[in-house]
Amino acid sequence: MSKSDLFMYDFYQSFYQSAAGNPVFARYCEEVFGADFAQDGFSDLDEMNALIEKTGICEESTVLDLGCGSGAMCEYIHRKTGATVWGLDYSEAAIAKARERGVRFPALYFDVGVFGQKEYPPVTFDVILSVDTLYFVEDTEAFLRQIHGWLKPGGVFAAMYGADDSHDPGIGKDETGVGHALNAIGWAYRADDYTESHYAHLRRKRMVAMRMADEFRRAGLDRFCERIITESIDPEMSFEDFARHSSRQMYIVRKER
Repeated sequence: MSKSDLFMYDFYQSFYQSAAGNPVFARYCEEVFGADFAQDGFSDLDEMNALIEKTGICEESTVLDLGCGSGAMCEYIHRKTGATVWGLDYSEAAIAKARERGVRFPALYFDVGVFGQKEYPPVTFDVILSVDTLYFVEDTEAFLRQIHGWLKPGGVFAAMYGADDSHDPGIGKDETGVGHALNAIGWAYRADDYTESHYAHLRRKRMVAMRMADEFRRAGLDRFCERIITESIDPEMSFEDFARHSSRQMYIVRKER
């Protein structure tokens, strides 16, 4: 299988070559996410701070960010905690930008690789994060077993995951693709519900993107603006209607010592 056959690979190559780092897109990110993480995703500053707190990342931690993009979140984690942070992404364009950060911050390391194919030595990481990236895994159960091997005893895996009943087995914490996989391998977990904040976030994305549509167009970013609007929700949709079909969970798993 060539890289072009991977889910959304060509899109993300283009995204990191043109949108990430563009001042218009940076302003959009700051308004929607609370910080310019140069991302095409859903986790905002509040979620990132919650991940740091709930996983216990500190200066002594070695962290792996799965699907790190251009490394902005890795940099944020390092600057906030002092942790050593590794990032993995399949996009060469993303990792090229990420490695520019690594020059400025020697505690940041970045690898190009495909989930399920890239290997790390066993018991390497204190914390492994997956922020809206498990959608890109062909065999979630097998990949979670791989992650388990990379964690040190007592280490923590945390995943932000949005479920939609048109794509997932269900939207309850135990019914999503991630919940099913965790239960299948017998890995005990907690799941904190972020559905309400996700609903507010998707409404905000739509409103900001529509207000900035002319700026996106002048910057040559029309298709990225269209994608934002497509993946967000109508501001008139009620939370009750949204929650009937969608959910967002923060899964947190600790490897036994």
